[in-house]
Amino acid sequence: MAEKTQIPDTNEETRMVTDTSRLRTFSENIKLVRERREHIRKCVTVLSVKKPFDQVSTQEILQACHMSRGSLYYYIRSKEDIRSLIQQHTAQGYLDVYQSLLGIIEQKDTCEVLRQAVQVLCRWIDDYQDEIIISLHGVAYARKEQREPQLNAERRNIEVLETIIRKGIRSGEFKTDDPKIVAHSLYLGIRAWADKRWFLRRFYTLDQYIKGLTEIAMKTLKANEGPGD
Repeated sequence: MAEKTQIPDTNEETRMVTDTSRLRTFSENIKLVRERREHIRKCVTVLSVKKPFDQVSTQEILQACHMSRGSLYYYIRSKEDIRSLIQQHTAQGYLDVYQSLLGIIEQKDTCEVLRQAVQVLCRWIDDYQDEIIISLHGVAYARKEQREPQLNAERRNIEVLETIIRKGIRSGEFKTDDPKIVAHSLYLGIRAWADKRWFLRRFYTLDQYIKGLTEIAMKTLKANEGPGD
């Protein structure tokens, strides 16, 4: 009988990272609060890519959002609430891509599964590149409760890649003595599309990068195009 992939329960973490109920607002219009907070989050995300979040002034936030101080603080309590909005959005993105990976991991052709996993992760990185850069820069200074969701999400994505590689080793499609380090190296290569984008995009489109990264992974794993004997 084929070994079933163990899937961690993420329901509690999903609730935690998407729960904005603790963020104070003076408005009772839930739809309007969500819209205004999303606008604030997007504007400050752009600012925080150019300079660290902690160095972004309240005045810069007001100008970027085209809001008065009173309007801004009608929907949030403090600048720290904006950090929480960015972190919650990013953490939800991590959970979404993790669910996408779980949707392909049980397919029989492990080479194809790995190709799809690399593509899913790279396209997700492309969509969330600004948020990921901000999170990576800020994680060292964040409080433990703010840090844990992202660290757990990063670990889960790496574990999925390692699970795929180990599955390929068992089927004879892959060969490596250290699937864990191959999974880590592959994930760092995927994430480089965000944190090394200033360099990589001089030479590659996203599709070219996905193709090249996948080819390197397959060569590293000495992949066979089909189950081994």
